[in-house]
Amino acid sequence: MKDSPKDVDTYLSSAEARPVHKPTYSPPEPRVQKNFRVRKSIADELMREAMEESIRTGVRVTQESIVEMMLEDRYKDT
Repeated sequence: MKDSPKDVDTYLSSAEARPVHKPTYSPPEPRVQKNFRVRKSIADELMREAMEESIRTGVRVTQESIVEMMLEDRYKDT
């Protein structure tokens, strides 16, 4: 165990004041479920891309995340 300083007040007053940085927290945007139909060829390609990306990166990539990235790119200015 470390020895305690003998004069606690001097010890505390000699410490430099650290600026307090509070992280800015923004709650996640609520999600809504959207169901729509696409051609089978598009659905198959989406599934294949998600699987290949998951294998390549070692991190699970979902079809939903791919669609969301594409939509965010299209509507980023709104």
